[in-house]
Amino acid sequence: MLHGGARFRSLPGEPSEGDRSETIATGDGMRNKFDVTLAYMPVTPGTVSVTDGLETFTDHDNGDGTGLLKGSSGGSGTVNYASDLLSVSFMMAPAMGAPIVVEYVGGV
Repeated sequence: MLHGGARFRSLPGEPSEGDRSETIATGDGMRNKFDVTLAYMPVTPGTVSVTDGLETFTDHDNGDGTGLLKGSSGGSGTVNYASDLLSVSFMMAPAMGAPIVVEYVGGV
């Protein structure tokens, strides 16, 4: 008996299965701290990136189920890979109307 199936691969530069992008908030020019639960779990350690278009945070896996987010302008944050809780504090409050976007690999 034959069993059919398809396997798909992403080309370089294209998102692959599990690549996620979410707008988690919109800047108001005053608030700089944001706490959210990401939509797709579990989050793959070391894959989280958060930006408001000015400051970008990168994920550094602590090896204990959490990651430290370091902002390019001095902000900081954390991510819990199992519970998908993300907390980020921008050095300066994101501008009014600026989308705050997180990209990560999750839910695979």
